[in-house]
This record gives sequence, structure tokens and C-alpha cells, in this order.
Amino acid sequence: IVDDIFNFDGARVQAICHAIEARGLDLAFAFPNGVRGDRLTHDELRALRRVGTYSITVALESAAPRIQRRMGRRVNLAKLAENVRHASELGMTVSCFVMFGYPGETEEELRLTVDWIRDSFVDFPRHSIVSPFPGTRLAEHAREQGLEPTQMEPGRGGYDAFSNRGLGAMPAGQLERLVREGLDEILGEPR
Repeated sequence: IVDDIFNFDGARVQAICHAIEARGLDLAFAFPNGVRGDRLTHDELRALRRVGTYSITVALESAAPRIQRRMGRRVNLAKLAENVRHASELGMTVSCFVMFGYPGETEEELRLTVDWIRDSFVDFPRHSIVSPFPGTRLAEHAREQGLEPTQMEPGRGGYDAFSNRGLGAMPAGQLERLVREGLDEILGEPR
């Protein structure tokens, strides 16, 4: 299911699950585009699992409070961690979107995100390097950091390219090293 607001209405989630169960359908579901992980309830997660949900993706983006505020995100990190753990305990595979290299992001802020992922029950961190597109809030923040508009053209590198033109408060080489070390640490941590 590719619907990043699928779970904004908990009653709707429960109604869909109830209808699937009532019809006796044998289905398998994945949410590769993400759900709002901190809005899920344990009842919703259990209902989703009962109807065949085997994989969910949540969006953390950044665990740094300053970055979250700057991007206009209001993710309840404790609730997200609790729901990731619960989904994992129910047998779901959990992926998580994270982004590195926000305008002005410091090494300490990047580390908060790495630590959150490492300490969570996320199976697959899906990382991107921030790439500001013209006309977005992110592009405004990038301009405040001195990035020229011509450097923000769509298509200049992929989301996993470390060429985000030094948006963070660290050189691009340091960003790449820290992200690679962080991902190695996350993926190398046995549970």
C-alpha cells in the first residue's frame, strides 16, 4: 500500500482491517512508502498484522530536535520507538527513512539520528542525503546557509549521493565518513 496518510484516521485503519477479516481474505501487505509511525496504536498494529501486514516503513528523517523543528516535523520519538519495537515483536519487518546533511546539521545532530536507529528495532534504515529542491522550505534553509540557487537544481546527484554541496555544518567528506560509519555501526549491531 502506497499511501503515506493511510493511518491518519485510526478508525479507518480498524474498519479496513475488520472488513478484510470479515471477508476471510488471505492477503499480504507492505507499506514501503511509509506510515506515520508515531500515530499508530498497538491495537492498529495488531489489526494490521492479523490481516497480513508483514512490512512497514516509518519516517524518522532526523532525531535531532532542532532539525525536526526546522523542518516543521513533529515526530514523537518515544512513541515512534515504542511502535517500531511493537511492530518488530509482532513479526513485521520495519524500515525507516532517515536523512543526513540537513542545512546546518552538526556532527552531534547526525549522531542523534544514528543512535536512535541503532537503539531501535528498525531492521532496515533507508537513508538519503538531503537534496533541496527550489521552492521548498529546505531550499530556504539552504539559502540561509549560503547555498546558491543554481546548486539546488533537481537531478544533481541522487538521494544517496554525498554531493549535497556541504549543506551541513561539516565538509562533504566528513558527512560521508560519519554516515558510512554510522550505517556500519547500525547494520553491524546484532540484536
